[in-house]
Parts: sequence; C-alpha cells; structure tokens
Amino acid sequence: MALVDIGVWHWMYDNPKAKPEDLRQAVIDIAKKVWNTYYAPIFGVKDSSILAIYSHMISNGLYLPDYPLGKIIAFQVENYFKKRPLAKEMERMCAIGNLTPDMWMRKAIGQSISAQPMVHATQKAIDSIKN
Repeated sequence: MALVDIGVWHWMYDNPKAKPEDLRQAVIDIAKKVWNTYYAPIFGVKDSSILAIYSHMISNGLYLPDYPLGKIIAFQVENYFKKRPLAKEMERMCAIGNLTPDMWMRKAIGQSISAQPMVHATQKAIDSIKN
C-alpha cells in the first residue's frame, strides 16, 4: 500500500488538473502495477486492483508509507532491547529528542534504519523450519 500511496501522490503532482475520474483510473492502474510487480509472481494472479481499496489515502496524504517504516524501526528497537535494560535504555532514547528518524535511530541504537535485520531474522526462521 505504501508504494501505491507514493505512486498516486506522484501522479497527482504530475497531473494537477486531473478530474476525479482520472484520479480513480490512475489509482487502479498504479495498484495493478504494484500488484503485478510484487504479488502476482507469488499468487499467480495478474492485474488485481485490490491495492486500490484505500481511498482514504487521498484525504490523509502519505501516511501509508509510515507503516512499513514503523515496523522496520520497531523490529530494530525490539532487538536492541533484547540485550539491554529496558527502563534505562527507554529513558535514554526518549530523551534524545526530535530528530529525523534515521538520526534518532543512530543515536538510540547505534544503527541506521535498515530492513536487513528483519530480512536476516526471516531467513533464520525459514532455515529453522527447513531443518
């Protein structure tokens, strides 16, 4: 959904005089493109418009990309707490203040925002199932 949201907002900026029906079709087309790129190879179904269902992405601009970013950050922070005292570290992290997300992460856990720890944990889980 984040990719659809980003694509739709790019389209709207590129087409400032578009009519509602043009936007509707653009959302469907963008949703199908994202689906065909990432989901169709797995599910074997092409041209699904199911990712176009979030009509509220228009009235609440660019919040959907926050979800995957938040999940990545939460995963990294959770892993950080596995080896450190929660209360002391949480107090330190909360006192860091208002920074860009990546700068906050570097100060909070000593690493930039990255999906790599999540990818690594996923691979480890897959390997444990295979064995």
